[in-house]
Amino acid sequence: MNKDFLAPFIVFAIVFVGAAFLIVSAAVWISRGKSEFFINKKMVLGGVLITLNSMMVSGCFLVSQPTCYDTANPEPEVMCYDMPAQNVVNFDTDTSNNVVINNKITGSIYDPTEEEYFYSITKDRTNDTLQQGILKVTPDDSTSYASKFSIDIKEKLASGRYWINISKVSSHDYNFESHQINIE
Repeated sequence: MNKDFLAPFIVFAIVFVGAAFLIVSAAVWISRGKSEFFINKKMVLGGVLITLNSMMVSGCFLVSQPTCYDTANPEPEVMCYDMPAQNVVNFDTDTSNNVVINNKITGSIYDPTEEEYFYSITKDRTNDTLQQGILKVTPDDSTSYASKFSIDIKEKLASGRYWINISKVSSHDYNFESHQINIE
């Protein structure tokens, strides 16, 4: 059934039910809210009004249909684009959620923008750097959008929590990824 055909009937029903709602509201006011009959009718008519209005607004019955023709005064368009995330780091972990396995940190960088990155490992965000270096990524054969990396831990780090900071080589003072890692 054509939506344009039903829209005038819905508008007529809204006007008719709205008028009935006003009359019943006046009856409730005259009875000073003591008539259960008029209060029940007012609630039913209010529910019908809400339903009819939501049918018009939600698009069940559109009053105006979009057309393929240009209008005389076109409205400005707003275009929104969802930018894909770049340089997203994912660390490989063991069953205890530890990142360092056999003195090695491995993982992937999704949609990398560089071939090399700078990394540093610190005990917390204020301590001196325990290890730093260049992180080279290699393309992951299983996916077209990820690259693998591996960091050899030079010294045996004590068990605990550490921070690994990853940044572009050209600006290693700005960390675009900073993760807390567990070492046991």
